[in-house]
Amino acid sequence: DSIFVSSYSVENYTADAFKTYRGLNTYVCQYSFKTSSELTLYLETALQSNNIINTVYIGLDPYIFYDENNTDETETNDVFSDLCDYITQYPDVTFEILLPAHDMPYWTSKDENELDQILQSYQYAVSCFEPHANAICFFVGDEEWLIHNPANYDAASTPNALISETLLHYTFCDRTK
Repeated sequence: DSIFVSSYSVENYTADAFKTYRGLNTYVCQYSFKTSSELTLYLETALQSNNIINTVYIGLDPYIFYDENNTDETETNDVFSDLCDYITQYPDVTFEILLPAHDMPYWTSKDENELDQILQSYQYAVSCFEPHANAICFFVGDEEWLIHNPANYDAASTPNALISETLLHYTFCDRTK
């Protein structure tokens, strides 16, 4: 029914959780893509398979691409336009995009210039997906309960299993963000 691909670790997101909370048989790809071409290859393979995919979950860290392209918006636009092409090409598929929920040490380790670039990348990504009726972005990094509690993370910016399940329910199920 659905797939979950990500540019960050999804080790604590399980197919069982998607089945329980969304009623969807979901393939959770454990590989974290690092380039837009890897992402589009996964999407192309899944969407052109004989499986009927109704929902695509994407864990997207836009700063990877923004930084990868030296913060050049023209090049960054090309990266996101590839994904938007899939969103446009498959209007009956819902694309639910979860921006990363980095922990507080991640945010405090950045200088002001880098923080501005990270936030610009997030804003830019959301602005690219916003015009598409079949795409929705979620950002839970503004939740103090999440980012201020180091016990919520197994490793730097990798939420533990309980928190990953909470985020799945809080975002994809409730669609509150």
